[in-house]
Amino acid sequence: MNRLLLLFLAAGVSAAAACWQQQSINSVRAATARLSEQLVQTRAALESEQGALASAHTQLQKLEADLQATKRQRADLAGTKALALPTPEEEGWWPQNRPYFYLAKTLLPKVRMGERHILMDPNTGQEATSTSPQGRCVWLSDQPFSAQGLNPHLAMLLGMSDEEVAAVNDSYSGFVQGVREVEAARVQRVEPPVRDDEDGCMVVARLPVLTPEIEPLRERWEQSLAQTLGADRADILRENAQRFFDQDMDQLGAEPREFLRNGNNLWLRLGGLNIHFRGPTYGLVPTQDWQYGHLFGPGAPCELQ
Repeated sequence: MNRLLLLFLAAGVSAAAACWQQQSINSVRAATARLSEQLVQTRAALESEQGALASAHTQLQKLEADLQATKRQRADLAGTKALALPTPEEEGWWPQNRPYFYLAKTLLPKVRMGERHILMDPNTGQEATSTSPQGRCVWLSDQPFSAQGLNPHLAMLLGMSDEEVAAVNDSYSGFVQGVREVEAARVQRVEPPVRDDEDGCMVVARLPVLTPEIEPLRERWEQSLAQTLGADRADILRENAQRFFDQDMDQLGAEPREFLRNGNNLWLRLGGLNIHFRGPTYGLVPTQDWQYGHLFGPGAPCELQ
């Protein structure tokens, strides 16, 4: 009986030893696998670092070569004279495809934005005389805007790029359209027309003060100018535009307006003064740049009949 127990005990010990050995083998295999994976990762990292080192070494060699080339160029330039700049005689006073132009110093005291036009001789850049050939002179207008948009001469003086000119034209067109929409919405047709005792004309329409409606449009336009041109150039353009708005756009509705009809003519009374606008011959479509075509043209709120 004791022998049988000893036999079973020996068998159990052998089985336990075999199981422990198998677990040890499995642990060793797992550790070996981990070490192999770490070895592969370490080798890959080493190869990557070696590649980065080689790339950095190549870049360093290129920079050293560029430095040497720059030193040689400086040495070459130091031994030569500076290239002569073009002259007005070579390029003309208004060079084509250049972001600049020439202006005679004698004209500098006469440059005033918003005061007068200067008739220029394109051959000399000087102020034209009565003996200048017909059609060979250019009017330099200082008016900031027209029906076609921004004055290209003013754009040149302010150093505007083509993109800036396009942006300013777009914002100005939107501003003018907004003003015209306000005027068309607020114009008051006088029906029947009322005879004016002062000069015998017939009052056909009135516009009240429009500052509350137009001022927000103007503020947005000025903000757009500042974003496009920067504060300094925007201020210059804004100051010149103020004179233009006062003289050519009736102060942007800062005063009430009356429109008086006299035959085929249309009169504007602004601030107690009568300003004459020759309207279109009745039955004809007015030109697109007619200032009050949006009020009195075909299909307008106060269409002339």
